[in-house]
Amino acid sequence: MGDGPDTEGVWTPYRPETSYAPTMLLFSWALLPVGFQILMVMFQRFENARMPLALFSTVALLVPFSTGLNQRKGSVRTHAVQLAIIGFSMTGFFLLVIWALDLREWWWVPYGLTVGCVPLMFNALDGLARSNQPGWQRSWLPSASVPVLMAFPEWNVVTARWTPSVMAWIRTDLGHVAVMYGHKDEEGQPNLRIEPLMPIEAEAELMFGIRWEHLNTPFSGSDEES
Repeated sequence: MGDGPDTEGVWTPYRPETSYAPTMLLFSWALLPVGFQILMVMFQRFENARMPLALFSTVALLVPFSTGLNQRKGSVRTHAVQLAIIGFSMTGFFLLVIWALDLREWWWVPYGLTVGCVPLMFNALDGLARSNQPGWQRSWLPSASVPVLMAFPEWNVVTARWTPSVMAWIRTDLGHVAVMYGHKDEEGQPNLRIEPLMPIEAEAELMFGIRWEHLNTPFSGSDEES
């Protein structure tokens, strides 16, 4: 692994552009229908509204969850987000089956899953919000390939061609995730970004098995296969 990114003339550190305050505000409002679910169970009232309320609660939780995920590239690669996605998928599946087969006596299954999605979702969003480790970016020509085989030997490569979606990613044994993707700045100039999803305390440039010596030279237009 190389010594680190050349920040003197090639790579520039940057802070992730995120704002989780609106997401958490939406999350707090989404907790209201979940609270109504708990009250309905406690007082055994409005039994015919159980399933519609469970569906509404799930949709209400999905809104802030999706806004939080969309703020970070590669967020779906983290374990916490994947657990939350599994929870929502199971909730949606049981809601559909119970509603379609009219199995109302099983209402408690989606109820329990909906409530269980709350801590899973909070843990996922909290992890993304605390992932404030700076990333690195450098200018790049979209027509050129990234030397992924030499520079990222331990990464999962999607493509070596510049694209605004995730081009490569890695998850360490500690669960830390990093992604590489293309980005255009305010002037429309294409950049290549390497972005870790982890707290700022860790030394991310010493992790992820990046061979910086293949990336620290001025742009040369490597033509490696994708």
